Amino acid sequence: MCEKILHYNIVPTQYEKNTSVTVDKQCNGFVAKNTGNTLMNIMGEYLQPGESKSIGGNRAEIFIGKVDIFFTGPSLIPAQPTAVTACVVTQKVYTDLL
Repeated sequence: MCEKILHYNIVPTQYEKNTSVTVDKQCNGFVAKNTGNTLMNIMGEYLQPGESKSIGGNRAEIFIGKVDIFFTGPSLIPAQPTAVTACVVTQKVYTDLL
């Protein structure tokens, strides 16, 4: 029995302010990385600068959750002269309709 091969692409997007990410209808999973120098809250979990969070899906699963990003006060690292709020969210998106 042959199994159908599923094709996907990755779509990275940078965010610099509090936002609710538009999740693609064919999203299987995502990675969010705090690329700024402030604390970031994603889906209720705090990330220090440089930290990331990933949500992966199994074969043929589609992610239908919400991805809310909030930037908060200074991080626990030494204070920076200028606060930089930045996050990159990379979605894994099926290119074939399931």
